[in-house]
Amino acid sequence: MAWLPILPTEIRVTARERQIIAEQAENPSTLEDIISGVAGEVAGYVGTKFPVGPDGTFPGELREAAKSVIVLRFVTQIPSDDLATETRQKAAAAGVKAFEAVPLGKLRIADPALPAPVQSTPGIETITPGNHGQSREDLSRL
Repeated sequence: MAWLPILPTEIRVTARERQIIAEQAENPSTLEDIISGVAGEVAGYVGTKFPVGPDGTFPGELREAAKSVIVLRFVTQIPSDDLATETRQKAAAAGVKAFEAVPLGKLRIADPALPAPVQSTPGIETITPGNHGQSREDLSRL
C-alpha cells in the first residue's frame, strides 16, 4: 500500500470539539503537530522491520489506526473526559496495538518503493506498462 500523508480534514473531530480544545486547553497542539508526532511514531515502529515512506506519511495498512490515535491525542488536551469517549479510547488503544504488531511481525507493511501488485478482475483487461501503447482500434473493444 502507498504511504500518504494524513490531512487535518481527514480527522474525525467536529468544529465544536476544535473550539472547545482551543478555548479550554493550555497551549493546545494543533492537529498538524499531533499528526506529525504520530507519523514519527509510526515510522519508528515500522522502521524496525520494514522500509519507511517519506517523512510525514503513513502506510496504508496503518492509516485508520493512526487516525484513531490522532483523534484521542487531540481531544485529551483538556482535563475533561467528555470528548475522550469510550469508543475513541478503545479505537486508539486498538490503533496502538496495530503499531506494536509491526515490529513483532504480526502485521506486514508493504515496501513503499515497490509498485502495488497488479490485481486482475475477471472480465476486465488490465493495461500494464508493457501493453500501454495499444491503438485506438485495439481499445475500442473495451
